[in-house]
Amino acid sequence: MVNLTAKQQRFVQEVVLDYYTESMEFEKTLKQYSIYKKWAEIVRLIPSSRSESIIHSFGSLPGLQRTKGSVPMTDLAEKDIKIKNDDFKRGIPINVNDVDDNETLNSNDIAASLAEAAKQWAPELIIELILNGETEKSYDGEYFFGNNHNLENGTYDNLLSGNLSMDTFKNAIAEMMLFPTDIGKKKGIEPTHLIVGPLNLAPALEICKSVIIPEANKSFNNIYQGYCEPIVVPEMGTSLDWILVSAVGNSKSKKAPFIMQIRKDPKLIVDYKDFDEKDQVYFYVKARGERSYFDPRRAIKYKSV
Repeated sequence: MVNLTAKQQRFVQEVVLDYYTESMEFEKTLKQYSIYKKWAEIVRLIPSSRSESIIHSFGSLPGLQRTKGSVPMTDLAEKDIKIKNDDFKRGIPINVNDVDDNETLNSNDIAASLAEAAKQWAPELIIELILNGETEKSYDGEYFFGNNHNLENGTYDNLLSGNLSMDTFKNAIAEMMLFPTDIGKKKGIEPTHLIVGPLNLAPALEICKSVIIPEANKSFNNIYQGYCEPIVVPEMGTSLDWILVSAVGNSKSKKAPFIMQIRKDPKLIVDYKDFDEKDQVYFYVKARGERSYFDPRRAIKYKSV
């Protein structure tokens, strides 16, 4: 950029000052809100230092064997999950005339708007996993929510049917606990979260939070109070489908059905590439990462009937 007019020089100076102000405001706003928030509870967060990562998923071992001789050895079944990072961006254009006419958005407003977009980055990717599980495949080559997931010693299904009720909730818990390990034993997985759409929020809260469950002529103590944490997903719309999830452990080694890989956290950037031709700059947010499915046995989806 050479031979700038006085108007353009003023614009550059003001934008640069705004950029530093907005950067500080952006970071401040973003820190006030964890971009993973409740979603961190049901995903395994994977840090990344390259364009593609390979997550090794190892199978189960038999229990200890009584022996006075040599140590019994068993090869671990290994499944690789490849996750290739991608770029994610969202921006706001600012024109030189807006600055000259004192019509530029307040710096804090720009920062708040972009920080709001940044906040939604990881949650939106995780919601995609929840919504697309019947059409995207897991590491075993089957749809994540589907039938006939293959193991060396059999198969299992994690796509079933039934409306959300106390009875189907009880059955779903048992179904998850009876999922087999790679060597055919019962895995004993216990659910931790119940994912529902807005129309299923009331029964989900009743099942997960109520002390007493009323019935026609009597009521009874809810032995499942606090057993699972409900999560409502507005993007599920009017669907009455529901999902039981198991996610245990800390974030980086969590046993969970979903993975969120982070290469670069959201960052505020200013871009002058179209300044000479269009008299404008762009403020935008850029993040890098990707989401993926993990163990299908840690999620069961029930289709409403």
